[in-house]
Amino acid sequence: MSHESIFSLLILLTILLLMNFDSASSSCRKKCGTVEIPFPFGIGKGCYFNEWYAIKCVNNKTTFLSVARKEVVYISLPVEYRIQGFDSYGSVYIKNPITSKGCSSNDEEDASLLDLTDSPFYVSYKNTLIAVGCNMRASLETAETSMVGCTSTCGTTTQQLSPTPIQNYLAYASCKVKKWKTGVQSSRCDAGSTENQTVCNGIGCCQASMPDELQQLVGVTIDDNTTTSGGCKVALLTDDPFIFEDISDPRHLHVKGYSTVELGWFIHTTNYSFIGSLGCVITDKFNSTQPSYRRNCTCSYLADINYYASCACNKGYRGNPYVPGGCKGQ
Repeated sequence: MSHESIFSLLILLTILLLMNFDSASSSCRKKCGTVEIPFPFGIGKGCYFNEWYAIKCVNNKTTFLSVARKEVVYISLPVEYRIQGFDSYGSVYIKNPITSKGCSSNDEEDASLLDLTDSPFYVSYKNTLIAVGCNMRASLETAETSMVGCTSTCGTTTQQLSPTPIQNYLAYASCKVKKWKTGVQSSRCDAGSTENQTVCNGIGCCQASMPDELQQLVGVTIDDNTTTSGGCKVALLTDDPFIFEDISDPRHLHVKGYSTVELGWFIHTTNYSFIGSLGCVITDKFNSTQPSYRRNCTCSYLADINYYASCACNKGYRGNPYVPGGCKGQ
Protein backbone atom coordinates (compact mmCIF):
# COMPACT_ATOMS: atom_id res chain seq x y z
CA MET A 1 0.00 0.00 0.00
CA SER A 2 1.38 3.39 -1.00
CA HIS A 3 2.02 6.24 1.42
CA GLU A 4 -0.80 8.20 -0.25
CA SER A 5 -3.25 5.34 0.34
CA ILE A 6 -2.23 5.01 3.98
CA PHE A 7 -2.61 8.76 4.49
CA SER A 8 -6.07 8.72 2.85
CA LEU A 9 -7.11 5.78 5.04
CA LEU A 10 -6.03 7.61 8.19
CA ILE A 11 -8.03 10.67 7.16
CA LEU A 12 -11.09 8.48 6.52
CA LEU A 13 -10.76 6.74 9.90
CA THR A 14 -10.48 10.11 11.65
CA ILE A 15 -13.61 11.39 9.87
CA LEU A 16 -15.54 8.24 10.82
CA LEU A 17 -14.35 8.59 14.43
CA LEU A 18 -15.61 12.17 14.58
CA MET A 19 -18.93 11.25 12.92
CA ASN A 20 -19.51 8.42 15.38
CA PHE A 21 -18.65 10.66 18.31
CA ASP A 22 -20.95 13.46 17.11
CA SER A 23 -23.79 10.98 16.61
CA ALA A 24 -23.34 9.42 20.05
CA SER A 25 -22.74 12.75 21.74
CA SER A 26 -26.03 14.25 20.56
CA SER A 27 -28.04 11.41 22.13
CA CYS A 28 -26.01 11.07 25.34
CA ARG A 29 -27.30 12.31 28.67
CA LYS A 30 -25.39 15.36 29.85
CA LYS A 31 -26.54 15.30 33.47
CA CYS A 32 -27.36 12.96 36.36
CA GLY A 33 -29.27 14.74 39.08
CA THR A 34 -27.32 17.96 39.62
CA VAL A 35 -24.01 16.57 38.32
CA GLU A 36 -23.03 17.56 34.77
CA ILE A 37 -21.28 14.79 32.81
CA PRO A 38 -18.68 16.13 30.34
CA PHE A 39 -16.92 13.85 27.85
CA PRO A 40 -14.72 11.72 28.27
CA PHE A 41 -17.18 10.72 31.01
CA GLY A 42 -20.57 9.48 29.91
CA ILE A 43 -23.69 7.52 30.79
CA GLY A 44 -24.33 4.42 28.67
CA LYS A 45 -22.47 2.63 25.90
CA GLY A 46 -20.99 4.88 23.25
CA CYS A 47 -21.14 7.94 25.50
CA TYR A 48 -17.87 7.56 27.43
CA PHE A 49 -14.31 7.33 26.15
CA ASN A 50 -13.64 3.95 27.76
CA GLU A 51 -14.74 1.97 30.82
CA TRP A 52 -12.66 4.10 33.20
CA TYR A 53 -14.92 7.07 32.49
CA ALA A 54 -18.25 5.22 32.58
CA ILE A 55 -20.84 6.87 34.82
CA LYS A 56 -23.79 5.07 36.39
CA CYS A 57 -26.85 7.21 37.13
CA VAL A 58 -28.99 5.66 39.87
CA ASN A 59 -32.65 6.71 40.04
CA ASN A 60 -31.80 9.71 37.84
CA LYS A 61 -30.21 11.52 40.79
CA THR A 62 -27.16 9.70 42.21
CA THR A 63 -23.94 9.65 40.16
CA PHE A 64 -21.36 6.87 40.45
CA LEU A 65 -17.95 6.41 38.86
CA SER A 66 -18.59 2.82 37.79
CA VAL A 67 -15.11 1.26 37.90
CA ALA A 68 -14.05 3.01 41.12
CA ARG A 69 -17.50 2.41 42.69
CA LYS A 70 -17.54 5.88 44.23
CA GLU A 71 -20.36 8.41 44.34
CA VAL A 72 -19.51 11.56 42.37
CA VAL A 73 -20.55 15.04 43.48
CA TYR A 74 -18.85 17.09 40.74
CA ILE A 75 -16.71 16.67 37.61
CA SER A 76 -14.48 19.45 36.30
CA LEU A 77 -12.50 19.84 33.08
CA PRO A 78 -9.01 21.40 32.92
CA VAL A 79 -9.37 25.17 33.14
CA GLU A 80 -6.40 26.40 31.12
CA TYR A 81 -3.22 24.88 29.71
CA ARG A 82 -0.02 25.66 31.62
CA ILE A 83 3.16 25.73 29.54
CA GLN A 84 5.26 23.94 32.14
CA GLY A 85 4.23 20.65 33.74
CA PHE A 86 0.86 19.03 34.31
CA ASP A 87 -0.91 21.73 36.31
CA SER A 88 -3.88 21.57 33.95
CA TYR A 89 -5.80 18.51 34.97
CA GLY A 90 -9.47 17.72 35.40
CA SER A 91 -10.96 16.80 38.76
CA VAL A 92 -13.60 14.39 40.02
CA TYR A 93 -14.98 15.07 43.49
CA ILE A 94 -16.14 11.87 45.19
CA LYS A 95 -17.64 10.81 48.51
CA ASN A 96 -15.19 8.74 50.55
CA PRO A 97 -15.93 6.95 53.87
CA ILE A 98 -14.65 8.43 57.13
CA THR A 99 -12.40 6.38 59.43
CA SER A 100 -13.68 6.23 63.02
CA LYS A 101 -13.11 4.57 66.40
CA GLY A 102 -15.34 4.47 69.47
CA CYS A 103 -18.20 6.31 67.79
CA SER A 104 -20.83 3.54 67.70
CA SER A 105 -22.58 1.65 70.50
CA ASN A 106 -21.14 -1.71 69.39
CA ASP A 107 -17.63 -0.18 69.25
CA GLU A 108 -17.17 -1.16 65.61
CA GLU A 109 -14.33 0.46 63.73
CA ASP A 110 -14.86 2.00 60.31
CA ALA A 111 -11.84 2.22 58.00
CA SER A 112 -11.22 4.12 54.78
CA LEU A 113 -9.19 2.80 51.84
CA LEU A 114 -9.10 4.48 48.45
CA ASP A 115 -7.60 2.22 45.76
CA LEU A 116 -7.12 3.80 42.32
CA THR A 117 -4.23 1.55 41.25
CA ASP A 118 -3.58 1.46 37.48
CA SER A 119 -6.47 3.83 36.80
CA PRO A 120 -6.24 7.30 35.17
CA PHE A 121 -7.22 8.80 38.55
CA TYR A 122 -5.08 9.88 41.49
CA VAL A 123 -5.54 11.61 44.84
CA SER A 124 -5.02 15.34 44.40
CA TYR A 125 -2.41 17.12 46.50
CA LYS A 126 -5.14 19.67 47.34
CA ASN A 127 -6.65 17.26 49.88
CA THR A 128 -5.87 17.46 53.59
CA LEU A 129 -5.75 14.80 56.30
CA ILE A 130 -7.93 15.87 59.24
CA ALA A 131 -8.39 14.12 62.60
CA VAL A 132 -10.95 15.07 65.26
CA GLY A 133 -10.94 13.64 68.78
CA CYS A 134 -8.79 13.42 71.89
CA ASN A 135 -5.39 11.76 72.34
CA MET A 136 -5.10 10.16 68.94
CA ARG A 137 -2.81 9.99 65.94
CA ALA A 138 -4.13 9.76 62.41
CA SER A 139 -2.02 8.64 59.44
CA LEU A 140 -2.37 8.66 55.69
CA GLU A 141 -0.76 5.47 54.43
CA THR A 142 0.09 3.68 51.22
CA ALA A 143 0.69 -0.04 50.85
CA GLU A 144 4.36 0.54 51.66
CA THR A 145 4.64 3.14 54.42
CA SER A 146 3.00 5.95 56.32
CA MET A 147 3.07 9.16 54.29
CA VAL A 148 1.88 11.90 56.61
CA GLY A 149 0.17 12.09 59.98
CA CYS A 150 -0.88 14.35 62.83
CA THR A 151 -1.60 14.09 66.54
CA SER A 152 -4.61 15.52 68.36
CA THR A 153 -4.56 15.90 72.14
CA CYS A 154 -6.93 17.21 74.79
CA GLY A 155 -6.44 18.39 78.36
CA THR A 156 -8.81 17.70 81.22
CA THR A 157 -11.37 19.74 79.30
CA THR A 158 -11.50 20.16 75.56
CA GLN A 159 -9.75 23.39 74.68
CA GLN A 160 -10.96 25.48 71.79
CA LEU A 161 -9.09 28.54 70.57
CA SER A 162 -10.71 31.47 68.82
CA PRO A 163 -9.47 32.08 65.29
CA THR A 164 -7.38 35.14 64.55
CA PRO A 165 -8.48 37.80 62.02
CA ILE A 166 -6.13 36.37 59.39
CA GLN A 167 -7.58 32.88 59.90
CA ASN A 168 -11.08 34.30 59.47
CA TYR A 169 -9.93 35.95 56.24
CA LEU A 170 -8.34 32.73 54.96
CA ALA A 171 -11.55 30.82 55.69
CA TYR A 172 -13.49 33.42 53.71
CA ALA A 173 -10.98 33.26 50.82
CA SER A 174 -11.08 29.45 50.80
CA CYS A 175 -14.85 29.57 50.58
CA LYS A 176 -14.69 31.88 47.56
CA VAL A 177 -12.12 29.68 45.81
CA LYS A 178 -14.16 26.55 46.50
CA LYS A 179 -17.33 28.04 45.03
CA TRP A 180 -15.49 29.32 41.94
CA LYS A 181 -13.73 25.99 41.37
CA THR A 182 -16.73 23.70 41.76
CA GLY A 183 -19.71 25.93 41.15
CA VAL A 184 -21.22 24.62 44.40
CA GLN A 185 -23.63 27.17 45.83
CA SER A 186 -24.78 25.27 48.94
CA SER A 187 -22.91 27.42 51.46
CA ARG A 188 -22.67 31.16 51.83
CA CYS A 189 -19.38 32.94 51.42
CA ASP A 190 -19.64 36.00 53.62
CA ALA A 191 -17.81 37.20 56.70
CA GLY A 192 -20.51 35.91 59.05
CA SER A 193 -20.57 32.39 57.63
CA THR A 194 -16.80 31.84 57.84
CA GLU A 195 -15.84 33.61 61.07
CA ASN A 196 -15.45 31.95 64.46
CA GLN A 197 -14.72 28.50 63.12
CA THR A 198 -12.73 26.20 65.38
CA VAL A 199 -8.99 26.24 64.76
CA CYS A 200 -7.62 22.81 63.88
CA ASN A 201 -4.30 23.25 65.68
CA GLY A 202 -3.67 19.95 67.49
CA ILE A 203 -6.05 20.50 70.40
CA GLY A 204 -9.05 18.29 69.73
CA CYS A 205 -8.30 18.48 66.01
CA CYS A 206 -5.21 18.23 63.81
CA GLN A 207 -4.41 18.35 60.12
CA ALA A 208 -1.61 17.42 57.71
CA SER A 209 -1.06 18.30 54.06
CA MET A 210 -0.70 15.78 51.26
CA PRO A 211 2.85 15.14 50.00
CA ASP A 212 3.79 16.43 46.55
CA GLU A 213 4.02 12.92 45.08
CA LEU A 214 0.81 11.82 43.37
CA GLN A 215 -0.79 8.78 45.02
CA GLN A 216 -3.26 6.13 43.86
CA LEU A 217 -3.55 3.96 46.97
CA VAL A 218 -4.21 5.69 50.27
CA GLY A 219 -5.71 4.59 53.56
CA VAL A 220 -6.66 6.72 56.54
CA THR A 221 -5.91 5.07 59.90
CA ILE A 222 -6.18 5.90 63.60
CA ASP A 223 -3.31 4.68 65.77
CA ASP A 224 -4.47 2.04 68.30
CA ASN A 225 -1.64 2.87 70.69
CA THR A 226 -2.94 6.35 71.45
CA THR A 227 -6.68 5.75 71.79
CA THR A 228 -6.86 4.51 75.39
CA SER A 229 -8.73 7.61 76.55
CA GLY A 230 -11.92 6.43 74.83
CA GLY A 231 -14.44 8.65 73.16
CA CYS A 232 -15.33 9.12 69.52
CA LYS A 233 -12.43 9.74 67.14
CA VAL A 234 -12.59 10.30 63.40
CA ALA A 235 -10.03 10.81 60.63
CA LEU A 236 -10.63 11.70 57.03
CA LEU A 237 -9.13 12.97 53.80
CA THR A 238 -10.85 15.94 52.17
CA ASP A 239 -10.48 19.01 49.96
CA ASP A 240 -13.53 20.69 51.53
CA PRO A 241 -12.81 23.90 53.52
CA PHE A 242 -16.34 23.77 54.92
CA ILE A 243 -15.41 20.66 56.92
CA PHE A 244 -14.08 22.94 59.66
CA GLU A 245 -17.66 23.96 60.44
CA ASP A 246 -18.23 20.46 61.90
CA ILE A 247 -15.05 19.76 63.89
CA SER A 248 -16.34 20.81 67.31
CA ASP A 249 -17.66 17.27 67.86
CA PRO A 250 -16.32 14.17 66.03
CA ARG A 251 -19.74 12.53 66.31
CA HIS A 252 -21.13 15.04 63.81
CA LEU A 253 -18.65 13.83 61.21
CA HIS A 254 -19.26 10.17 62.10
CA VAL A 255 -23.00 10.56 61.55
CA LYS A 256 -22.35 12.18 58.16
CA GLY A 257 -20.25 9.15 57.24
CA TYR A 258 -18.27 10.55 54.34
CA SER A 259 -16.01 13.38 53.21
CA THR A 260 -15.47 14.90 49.78
CA VAL A 261 -12.13 13.98 48.16
CA GLU A 262 -10.68 15.56 45.02
CA LEU A 263 -9.26 13.18 42.41
CA GLY A 264 -7.23 14.36 39.45
CA TRP A 265 -7.63 12.56 36.13
CA PHE A 266 -5.94 12.13 32.75
CA ILE A 267 -6.86 10.43 29.50
CA HIS A 268 -5.50 6.89 29.15
CA THR A 269 -5.33 5.74 25.53
CA THR A 270 -3.05 3.95 23.09
CA ASN A 271 -5.06 5.49 20.24
CA TYR A 272 -3.01 8.45 19.09
CA SER A 273 -5.54 9.17 16.34
CA PHE A 274 -8.02 10.26 19.02
CA ILE A 275 -5.58 12.84 20.35
CA GLY A 276 -4.83 13.96 16.80
CA SER A 277 -8.53 14.28 15.97
CA LEU A 278 -8.98 16.96 18.64
CA GLY A 279 -7.03 19.47 16.57
CA CYS A 280 -4.92 20.55 19.54
CA VAL A 281 -1.22 21.41 19.55
CA ILE A 282 0.98 18.67 20.99
CA THR A 283 3.10 20.05 23.82
CA ASP A 284 6.47 19.54 22.21
CA LYS A 285 5.34 21.97 19.48
CA PHE A 286 3.97 24.61 21.82
CA ASN A 287 5.98 26.71 24.23
CA SER A 288 6.59 30.31 25.22
CA THR A 289 9.15 30.81 22.43
CA GLN A 290 6.73 29.72 19.68
CA PRO A 291 3.63 31.93 19.93
CA SER A 292 2.79 31.35 16.25
CA TYR A 293 0.82 28.19 17.05
CA ARG A 294 -2.61 29.78 17.31
CA ARG A 295 -4.64 26.71 18.24
CA ASN A 296 -7.41 26.73 20.81
CA CYS A 297 -6.12 23.78 22.85
CA THR A 298 -2.96 21.87 23.77
CA CYS A 299 -2.34 18.20 24.62
CA SER A 300 0.54 16.54 26.43
CA TYR A 301 0.74 12.95 25.17
CA LEU A 302 3.22 10.62 26.87
CA ALA A 303 3.37 7.54 24.65
CA ASP A 304 6.53 6.40 26.45
CA ILE A 305 4.83 6.52 29.87
CA ASN A 306 1.81 4.21 29.61
CA TYR A 307 0.05 6.33 26.98
CA TYR A 308 -1.35 9.04 29.20
CA ALA A 309 -2.58 12.35 27.81
CA SER A 310 -3.66 15.64 29.33
CA CYS A 311 -5.46 18.25 27.24
CA ALA A 312 -6.66 21.75 28.08
CA CYS A 313 -7.97 24.85 26.36
CA ASN A 314 -5.33 27.51 25.73
CA LYS A 315 -5.44 30.98 27.25
CA GLY A 316 -8.38 32.93 25.88
CA TYR A 317 -10.51 29.81 25.31
CA ARG A 318 -12.97 27.89 27.48
CA GLY A 319 -14.78 24.60 26.98
CA ASN A 320 -14.08 20.90 26.61
CA PRO A 321 -10.68 20.09 25.04
CA TYR A 322 -11.66 16.41 24.66
CA VAL A 323 -14.34 17.26 22.10
CA PRO A 324 -13.24 18.38 18.60
CA GLY A 325 -13.79 22.13 18.46
CA GLY A 326 -14.80 22.11 22.12
CA CYS A 327 -12.62 25.06 23.19
CA LYS A 328 -14.37 28.31 22.29
CA GLY A 329 -12.98 31.84 22.32
CA GLN A 330 -14.06 33.91 25.30
